[in-house]
Amino acid sequence: MYGKQRYGRFGVSTRTRITAVAILAAAVEMLSKPILAQGAASGIYFQFLDSETELIVPSVTIKWGRIGQNSIAPLSQSAVSSSEGKLPLQLSPGQYALEFSAPGYKPARMHYPVTLGVVVPLNVNLDPVVPPQELRKSTVDAELRKGMELDHGYVSDALTHLPIAGVEVKLKQSGVAATTNSRGYFKMMAPAQDTSKLSSAKDIPPSDTLTASAPGYKTYILTGVWHNPDNGMRINIELTPGTGTTHEDITPVPLMPRGQYQNEVQAAPRAKPSPIPRFLQDWLSGRVAPPQPTKQQSAPTSTLLTNEITLPSMIIVGSNCSDPPYGCTTATPYTLEQYVQDGLDNEWNPSWDSNSLMAGAVAYRSYGAYFVAHPRCPTTGSSCPVVYDICDTGTCQAFNPTAATSTKAAAQATAGVVLSTDGIHAAEAFQAAYNDGGACPDGQIGNATTNWPCMLDPVAAGSSSNYNGNGWGMSAWGSEWWATGQSYEGAQTSPRDWRCILDHYYNANSNSITVDPTGTGNPGAGSGDRIAFLQNQPTYGTIAYEASDARTGAPTGIRGANAADGSGDYSIVSGFVFHPSWEPGGARLAYTDASGIAVVNADGTGTVQLTSNGCSNTPYYCDFAPAWSPFTERIAFCSMRSGSTQIWVMNSDGSNLQQLTTNLSLAGC
Repeated sequence: MYGKQRYGRFGVSTRTRITAVAILAAAVEMLSKPILAQGAASGIYFQFLDSETELIVPSVTIKWGRIGQNSIAPLSQSAVSSSEGKLPLQLSPGQYALEFSAPGYKPARMHYPVTLGVVVPLNVNLDPVVPPQELRKSTVDAELRKGMELDHGYVSDALTHLPIAGVEVKLKQSGVAATTNSRGYFKMMAPAQDTSKLSSAKDIPPSDTLTASAPGYKTYILTGVWHNPDNGMRINIELTPGTGTTHEDITPVPLMPRGQYQNEVQAAPRAKPSPIPRFLQDWLSGRVAPPQPTKQQSAPTSTLLTNEITLPSMIIVGSNCSDPPYGCTTATPYTLEQYVQDGLDNEWNPSWDSNSLMAGAVAYRSYGAYFVAHPRCPTTGSSCPVVYDICDTGTCQAFNPTAATSTKAAAQATAGVVLSTDGIHAAEAFQAAYNDGGACPDGQIGNATTNWPCMLDPVAAGSSSNYNGNGWGMSAWGSEWWATGQSYEGAQTSPRDWRCILDHYYNANSNSITVDPTGTGNPGAGSGDRIAFLQNQPTYGTIAYEASDARTGAPTGIRGANAADGSGDYSIVSGFVFHPSWEPGGARLAYTDASGIAVVNADGTGTVQLTSNGCSNTPYYCDFAPAWSPFTERIAFCSMRSGSTQIWVMNSDGSNLQQLTTNLSLAGC
């Protein structure tokens, strides 16, 4: 049936009946794997969650259309989830393009196949436009203490996804505890263990263990918790009703003991995954607007948008895997950027240098995006109980929906940046904790058997005893040694920024041993890979633009709209305002008004004037054209404060104004 359908508390449509799926709803809630449906019914049982809190997102609109051999049908069918964020949707077998939107959340899109007689439960995570107050950067920054780590998050029921109050959360080794409030939120400060200066995993101190307990629920145990100085860690916990315990481990791969991380090495697929059709890649990335039905023609129409590299909106992560990278029984969709923000601290040490973390974020994003285009399990079968793009173990790319403040900031600072060999697709950017030695001599990295030639990596000399098994691409520890300018053996070199680190490990320059046996050429792997940076305006799902009156041309304000197709247009700020600039992460927008530079939340609330009437030589628009620093702590802008137009910089709260240039022209600024 066409047209919007609304579902009540138990998933029954007010316009149509989907009895078979509705009957199964309660059973699906109790399982994390597909179930066979009675009467050959088939479909998807959606549960929508907030990606920051893992709590319910109500009233989500989903649009869908069939995917054909060469095109996507118009997304002419729609439905709205219940107030509990649930939507049991009966669909006939086939491939479907799916779009999600909800008030206060960024739109997202994905595709998924439906198999006859199977109902698949999917917990779809949507990104809030503005995070909850407890998780906003300004709040977290105010909570941080020198030499301490802020551990905080939300505790919810694993079945209902409702918050649980009164849960006792403890850090065993640190001896600190907290109790969740009515929103399920907890916070506690733990003494930090500084692992940033360690030369290898062999020197790492013991980790902490977190427990969460409440009457009527299994005790939750989380191991592998390291406390990084002056940092924060968001840890969301789902408690399962019953008795006994549940256990998870979040040890970052570089901090694992040798015997453990040998099993956490990225594996090449048993057979190279086939790519999904290019037209579908384009649609998932937002390069093609969704087809729209028209009265004049029956064939769907679409519009090619401007991005060059196809970066998908969402990635489907497989978990509970019996034979990783295969055998996963649970599939969970996340937006690609949230996947990087939450997952990077599983592959990189959060206490490492910011340039190491940013290099890691680019590789992590590229590898994930590659497998959306080349899914590990595109269809169900003997080795694929459910459909997913990538597994959550180190055999694919380690992932757990925790988030360290430092790794999240690195992901936000590099949003939209990937590695590419052709300038069109994201590359399969392999990395490992250690890559020195192995198939190449000590002080070299590579694996000629996989067409990745040996190259010199002098910062890694002496670390070959820690080699963890693939030799392809970047060394995580190596990225830290390059970023800090100190090698494994303590030798000093010039620190490198994240672009140089990526260039060293991935680009086809002349540092391969076969090309440059003496190692005197430029750094570079000689692998055949090239780096292509997608550095368009980061939109974080929403494009901000200057609006004007259609008749007079007079400015009317700054508006926002879905970056993929222009839908959901709304006003962010009204009046004579210009130069919108998104804060990395997309939570706030800086802009120019008549007084100077101001910031506002992405939903139009919380306006703060940062500069005001700073010029004696002009009554208005003295400060203009703001631009955020990658880690959001500073804002650069043009100003006429000194009598001519120059570049100035200030803290993101408006303090500490400093002039940077003295001889620019207006055009130069």
